[in-house]
Amino acid sequence: MYWLYCIIFLILGYLLLGILIPILSKISLDIPDHRSSHNIPTPTGGGLVFVSLFVLVSIKNGYWLPLYCLPLSIIGFIDDFSVNGLSRLLRFTFQIGTALFILFNSNLFNNYLIEIDDLLIKNCLLLFLLIFGLATINFTNFMDGLDGLLTLMMIILLTTLSFTLNSNILILVSLLFPFLIKNWNPAEVFMGDGGSTFLGAFLFGLILTQNSFFEASKIALLTFPILGDAFVTALTNIFYKQNILIPHKLHLFQRLKVAGLSEIKITLLFSLILLLNCIVFMI
Repeated sequence: MYWLYCIIFLILGYLLLGILIPILSKISLDIPDHRSSHNIPTPTGGGLVFVSLFVLVSIKNGYWLPLYCLPLSIIGFIDDFSVNGLSRLLRFTFQIGTALFILFNSNLFNNYLIEIDDLLIKNCLLLFLLIFGLATINFTNFMDGLDGLLTLMMIILLTTLSFTLNSNILILVSLLFPFLIKNWNPAEVFMGDGGSTFLGAFLFGLILTQNSFFEASKIALLTFPILGDAFVTALTNIFYKQNILIPHKLHLFQRLKVAGLSEIKITLLFSLILLLNCIVFMI
């Protein structure tokens, strides 16, 4: 019966995207610049479909993690649809608030961190997890830089986690499949910051569903190369004393594209590495 629901949402997601894309073409176009991988203006904000449907179904099922990620996603969509965009400070404030809320409502906090008596160690761990949460949100957003790249990798990762963490995740997977069709090269629509930050916050929450740092670290390592590319790039920029907040084209997937590899080949390469990682995880 659960698989039937997934098929229904797959079809529903595809139909709603077909309705939404012409609307987004009029109100929310991503105009290419020197950093863009696309060459023509492309509608953005398509993540509105999978975010809204997944949150509604999750509320019905009593699965609250997607709801925790919603405020950050809303800010992302407002930024996608606004002409001048929102301030970095406002977006960063919502990222901090979302990461903290997810952290304080997580299994890792309530079943592990809260029992630590040493306040210094506890506060250091909380600070580390906050920074990790902010990194997960932003690194996931950074990886949404090629057609289908983040979408396909999230389908692989979330499918794997649905078998070990929570079957409700399959609903999101079923909604990402029709988006992948529309987001595949050449993309008809982008998910926008509202979609990518939602996925990043949701991924952070999934990592914190574990009851120990060891188990959480296993889930975190599974996310490679979604987080790995951006993490290595950030470390490299820090080593060379470059501002990591300034937009750039230094990610591995961007370098591979500059080197002449097609977007489809890059997407398949990254996804294959992630798939192998997931297979090892499941064994």
